[in-house]
Amino acid sequence: MLDPDDPVTLQRLSDLARIRPADETLRALLGTLNTKLDLCARLPFLAYQADREGFGDAAAMFREMAVHERRSLAGLLVTLKSHLDVTEAVTSQERTS
Repeated sequence: MLDPDDPVTLQRLSDLARIRPADETLRALLGTLNTKLDLCARLPFLAYQADREGFGDAAAMFREMAVHERRSLAGLLVTLKSHLDVTEAVTSQERTS
């Protein structure tokens, strides 16, 4: 899984955006990925904080959101990989033509 706090991960994501600057879909996927990584990192803390303050319902909601976001993130990563595979195949064909 990608670590949102890992500078190497963030650098790789920005490298992808620079390599294919005209690909708006890639830009949208990467932007969404960054947002989801941030949210996935924050939700457990928000649940912990709500628990500490005595707001069990809010904590449960944050935990439920964290589960949903992790599943959503997994789907996004599959889609991103597929998109990169397709665009790489197209780029390879263009180079050999």
